[in-house]
Amino acid sequence: AAVWGAAGGGATIQSCMITTTGSPVLVTTTANVFPNPNNGTNLESAINILRDSTQLMNQDIYCPGTTGHPIYLPMTTSYVDSGLAAGTYTYYTKLAGITGTIKAQYRSMWVMEVKR
Repeated sequence: AAVWGAAGGGATIQSCMITTTGSPVLVTTTANVFPNPNNGTNLESAINILRDSTQLMNQDIYCPGTTGHPIYLPMTTSYVDSGLAAGTYTYYTKLAGITGTIKAQYRSMWVMEVKR
């Protein structure tokens, strides 16, 4: 099912929990995103990665407006979270419309602890 991110807020499109030994954690998220409504207006939005309630990364997305032809944007974002203590953490990917709403489909997220 699709998830909508509204202007001024953020919708969680994926989450994943991991228990670590304190090594860095690689977080990767993918989705197809597209603006709505398809009415010719430009749209700004953002993809955010959070650890629990701490924002780790903010990736802005700009979609030029079209009329009659939706723009689908495949998106992949990764972040290495280092300096963690051993413990259990939940990572979230959030989608927020800045100047309108945006939709995410076919999304996935994975987290893994990386060691040398």
